[in-house]
Amino acid sequence: MVRNAKQLVNDNDVLKEHPLYDIYHKSLHDISLKDYPHDNYFREDIDAIDIDKCEEDNAAGSQDKTMDAMVGIADYSGNSKVNSRLLLVELRMDYDSTKSLRHSKLKGKVVHTRAIVHSALRVDEDNVFVFREDVVEQAKKWMFNMANQYSEASNWIAVSPKELENLLPPASSIKYQPITNMAQVATEICQKIKEKDLDSLMNMIEYWHNVAEDYKRKYQLKEEQHIKNELRNAWVNVKHIAVTLDPNQQAFKELIEEEYAYLVS
Repeated sequence: MVRNAKQLVNDNDVLKEHPLYDIYHKSLHDISLKDYPHDNYFREDIDAIDIDKCEEDNAAGSQDKTMDAMVGIADYSGNSKVNSRLLLVELRMDYDSTKSLRHSKLKGKVVHTRAIVHSALRVDEDNVFVFREDVVEQAKKWMFNMANQYSEASNWIAVSPKELENLLPPASSIKYQPITNMAQVATEICQKIKEKDLDSLMNMIEYWHNVAEDYKRKYQLKEEQHIKNELRNAWVNVKHIAVTLDPNQQAFKELIEEEYAYLVS
């Protein structure tokens, strides 16, 4: 579900796999311009399928109500997109309050839309309804009340345009998620520095330097830099003991810094 994901991202690639994509794809921004031509609600990089247009073209006689759009989403874990799927989106930025909202109408939109977009691709259980900033809190309370009365309403989410954008950032904007937890290593290095145990320091830094180099050989350069940055950040604490080192310890310190120059770069 959308609301339970630790980190969601926009995934245009999975949307392109849907059979309706070739004919009905537009940016979510362009779809919003049909009803809100003077507003700029969404980033132009969020691709979508125009469900309303699909229904308009294919309805035999009477046109049923549908959600406005379908976008691609994915969870982001381990520095990559996983669990890619689709998400239904309804734009309600013209609502000034929740007085016109009806459970039966929203339910009908969701049910009919899911019948239209049915394919082998998974559609997320949640359905997103977008309201203006000044109305969205009312809408959240209304949907909370509906969820207490109707089970299907527990899968309805009210968001503002900005909240939807925040919910679906591009994967390229997500900060690198390190594979290696260096917190304990940094603590141990700081302790060895405090104890002036330069032999153990040399061994620890050599070990983790080799781990970083292994990632480098696998072209996982961000992980290599993560490990080396953490070693450098911990090594800064050497300045606190530098003036108390005897000549042999000072020479050992300089040897470490010569061997691993990035510690002081």
